[in-house]
Amino acid sequence: MLMSTSSFVAGCSGAVIKLAFDQAPALPDPVGFAGMGAGVTNEVLLATGGANFPERKPWEGGAKVYNKAVYAFEKGDWRVIGELSGKIAYAACAGSREGLVLAGGTDDKENFRTAFRVSITGGRLVREELPALPTPVAFSAHAVWQGRLVVIGGTDSPSATSALDSVHWLDLADPGRGWGRLPSLPGRGRMLSVAGVLGGKLYVFGGCALEPDAAGKPVRSYRKEAFVLDGEQGEWKPVRELPEPLVATVGPAPAVGDALLLLGGDTGFFYNNGRSPAEHPGQPRTIYAYRPAEDAYAAAGELPLGIVTAPAVQWQGKVWLVCGETGPGKRTNTVTVIERK
Repeated sequence: MLMSTSSFVAGCSGAVIKLAFDQAPALPDPVGFAGMGAGVTNEVLLATGGANFPERKPWEGGAKVYNKAVYAFEKGDWRVIGELSGKIAYAACAGSREGLVLAGGTDDKENFRTAFRVSITGGRLVREELPALPTPVAFSAHAVWQGRLVVIGGTDSPSATSALDSVHWLDLADPGRGWGRLPSLPGRGRMLSVAGVLGGKLYVFGGCALEPDAAGKPVRSYRKEAFVLDGEQGEWKPVRELPEPLVATVGPAPAVGDALLLLGGDTGFFYNNGRSPAEHPGQPRTIYAYRPAEDAYAAAGELPLGIVTAPAVQWQGKVWLVCGETGPGKRTNTVTVIERK
């Protein structure tokens, strides 16, 4: 069922790009999850992990529950194909021919260094351990660049009062080589930023820095800075700032034409006005298109449903958004599909 369309002008040529939004079958969980990992392996879309509040919202004393079920989308529908050995959410992820890679993540008790790959062999789920990250990492940005899973920033523990500026990579074709390192992010470290790749260059946008308050609790500083890395021997260079802060934007940012799409993202406006989470109106639906050729952002319509902390997977010429957080403590099981018309 077609839900809506939007158009935007892409690049110096003035070409109009039209986006159409459709809905695939929902994930077979009544609540849905934020912070899932998802990717395509051998023409099967896998999704796993994530967290939700299945009974009560957090301000009502509800417990955050972490997921270990693995879902596969094939032949037009989802099915559960097995479980991970442990629960995990907010990990970096990437699909490849060999399987879905998950790196880092958290279960709220600790952040992980572990990395592993899950695949389907003979109809069964198979897990393969990969070299561990140099440090625990959750809430990072990630993207596949030059055949490598790149993990950008994040936090090293659930109670961290500063975010990481580190950038690590794993060769998806030869993960046994272990993790390499790229130049660190400029300035303060950040978590919940979003990365994207276009024209052979790696970009990172927004996110939030952390600092301790008087009681030693982490406080978020919502950021608008954006950077580009051109080659692994290069340096991160600033590009134009975002029109507004964006945190936990759906990622990686998909490339459409000569633009990167920034799909939703928390601006921090609600939280910076001291209101109760129960009053939250829902996550923003705004889509921005960043065009490197012009170093500029353009409004590119709105998502049918505002979500954050959701994976974006480019598959079959479309962008698949799997579940996500629609507001504090609120999740969706919907799967939105974006297509260039």
